[in-house]
Amino acid sequence: MRILSADYTVIIAEFIIAYILRNIVFVEGQTCSVVERNFTASTTEMISLTSPGYNGGAGTYENDMDCWWIIDSGSDDLQLLIFLTYDISCPGDTIALYNAEDQTSTLFSSCGAPSSPVHYSTSQRYLRVEMHTDSATVKSGFKLDYLAAKNYEGKGCQNREDIILTENFQFLSSPSFPETYPSKSDCRWNLAYEFGAIEINVILGDIEDGTSCDYDKYQIYDGEHRCDYNRMSVVCDEYPDTTPYNYTSNSTSVVVAFESDGSVNRRGFLLRYRGIPNPTTTTMTSPNTTESNSKDFIITAEILLGLVFGSLGLISFTVITTVCIVMKLRVPLEKTISTTPIKAVKSKPTIQTISRYNNNTHTKPAIMNNKAVTNGVSRRIAAW
Repeated sequence: MRILSADYTVIIAEFIIAYILRNIVFVEGQTCSVVERNFTASTTEMISLTSPGYNGGAGTYENDMDCWWIIDSGSDDLQLLIFLTYDISCPGDTIALYNAEDQTSTLFSSCGAPSSPVHYSTSQRYLRVEMHTDSATVKSGFKLDYLAAKNYEGKGCQNREDIILTENFQFLSSPSFPETYPSKSDCRWNLAYEFGAIEINVILGDIEDGTSCDYDKYQIYDGEHRCDYNRMSVVCDEYPDTTPYNYTSNSTSVVVAFESDGSVNRRGFLLRYRGIPNPTTTTMTSPNTTESNSKDFIITAEILLGLVFGSLGLISFTVITTVCIVMKLRVPLEKTISTTPIKAVKSKPTIQTISRYNNNTHTKPAIMNNKAVTNGVSRRIAAW
């Protein structure tokens, strides 16, 4: 057990020493002034790494530096695309790129100051960057732009490819990206989204320079046809002259076309796209929504007015019908009453005062209005 414990102690000690040697580099009693050494690339934008003291190309690096950095694409299916701008003093200072985490596969190692950025791509996910300087002349150093990428050309270079969009971002690239595109390329992709417009984000453009884009170029058309009037972009510039930009179409279709001649092949292009649904009536910030809400309000008002006037009409109809029914019932009632024989009202008789205490016989006063009785006998009625 003691032997086993001792073996583990040695292994742990060796690991700690290796870690220290890997992360702290001593050069003539100095360590590299770099604090952060490990970086992860993005798939949607270029990120820059610069040497100590670069300051946009206006500064200078230090003497006796021995620095390194490792960049990770973030996934085994992604490579790294690199554009390197540098000004390194020769022959004592160097900048080197390795297609690995270690120094097993060299991509580039040089000094000097090229007129334009040099471009490389890894074959796997890691890139190692090293910079070594001596104690003599110093220059501005380097700026390295990097991007995690892979080939998104699809089938557009074999034949025209129709792509149905969703609301999620997808990528499209020139053929063989991030490697250099092949000669004599003729590619076309038709993007379609039936529910609204199309958003395009151009992440990278690196095309052979041409004064009128006669050699290589990629073009974007707003619509399903390739016409001059609906062409919204044509690019034939080398990196970094082409800056990233965004565009939203006015139609439900976009055409992307790429062409190359027989020489000078660059990295091509990378863009991403997605569909943007048309605004709905629930989105208050959209002009279309305001119009829809106005229409809805008008329709609602018309319905309310219709209900009000309909109710008034129904009430009026009910009242008129009720009155008609009452009138109709009243007329027969009056007729029944009027047809009933009514006896003539007798005139109030004139009464002659007769004294009850007069024993003489008097003739009864006659009624002023006499009426013949049905048996033909006249009667006189005396009032008492």
